[in-house]
Amino acid sequence: DVFKTWFLTLLDNIPSAAVIVMDNASYHSVQKEKGPTSTWKKGEIQQWLNSKGISYHPSSLKGELLGIAKINKPKFKTYELDEIAKELGHTVIRLPPYHCEYNPIELIWAQIKNEVARQNKDFDLNTVELLTREAVENVTSLDWYNAVSRTKKIIEGGWDREISREQNIDRLISNLQESDIESEDEEMSFSEDDNESHLDVEYNLPDIKDENDM
Repeated sequence: DVFKTWFLTLLDNIPSAAVIVMDNASYHSVQKEKGPTSTWKKGEIQQWLNSKGISYHPSSLKGELLGIAKINKPKFKTYELDEIAKELGHTVIRLPPYHCEYNPIELIWAQIKNEVARQNKDFDLNTVELLTREAVENVTSLDWYNAVSRTKKIIEGGWDREISREQNIDRLISNLQESDIESEDEEMSFSEDDNESHLDVEYNLPDIKDENDM
């Protein structure tokens, strides 16, 4: 695996207790231990559940055992590369799915590609490789500082928008509840008014003598 080989080399050449930001590309996300699938035998699924301390009824069918395993698998998901980094004292932070903008390296990579595009005149593959190496070497600590600062603002902005969205939803729910209560009060009021009207009619009827009494 090309990426794994490169990653192991990276771990040997970075400062101790480093923090590594990684997205969820498939070659980044090989699981250390894959949970049960439909190809597993019933006994294998039971063995996996037992090893995780997950209870199940002894008479459970294979499909039922798979359902139990599916619910619990996310709690035990570990990634091979994350565990290797952890053993060497590093920490891997994974980005939320579909949020590559939360990784400052995207800004650096864009800077590198733009520099290569400006310098590339003959579109020769060897030239592109040379220009890419030069562009990588031209990235400064200030470039990284600016990229991290900008990414931090993007993350904070997303967090603020999420908080605002939750608050708006809470207000909307509160308004709907108040509206429902007011509607119920109005219905009760109309009902009481109708009852009073019927009572008035009932009590204010004039005395009518039976014709037989006249």
